[in-house]
Amino acid sequence: MSTVERSRKRFERTGQVDWLKLKATADKDIHRQIEQDPDTAPEVTEEDLDRAEIVSPDGTRVPYRDRVSRVNARA
Repeated sequence: MSTVERSRKRFERTGQVDWLKLKATADKDIHRQIEQDPDTAPEVTEEDLDRAEIVSPDGTRVPYRDRVSRVNARA
């Protein structure tokens, strides 16, 4: 089997999102899932983004908020 065939098969399996299930998931359920699964990345908060920096290949550091605006908080 060639690499192209394997890549195509893998691509066909991705993108199968159950949007109704996703939209029905409450924030508290998401927080619980994050806590229970050690392989899940931690939630990124607005405070985390306030402290974040973008580092270019030449080493120049720019505060994240200088490049990306704050998102309105959900009600």
